[in-house]
Amino acid sequence: MTPARTTLAPGFEIAEVVTGLWQVADMERDGRELDREAASSVLLDYARAGFDTFDMADHYGSAELIAGRMFDRVAADARRAGAPAADLFPAAALRTHSVGAAVAVVRL
Repeated sequence: MTPARTTLAPGFEIAEVVTGLWQVADMERDGRELDREAASSVLLDYARAGFDTFDMADHYGSAELIAGRMFDRVAADARRAGAPAADLFPAAALRTHSVGAAVAVVRL
């Protein structure tokens, strides 16, 4: 079962279940960093299952770096399949709020 979707603006829809990445900061509190490759694999599994909307902020530890690694992997897969990266991440795919938080959506 995939989550229902909500349209926020023309051409910009999100899953109604948002995967929060704030736990990354708690896991890294003692100074250790998560394995970004392994963590990005988990995010990619979520996205492939339709849970493709992620909440993150600069104070969520390495959450943005982990999500960035996932985006890099999706873009590389698309390039190998012949799709331009611009088709993967339209300008509306990443909305940043004034408090530094962001919601990212990756459509596979």
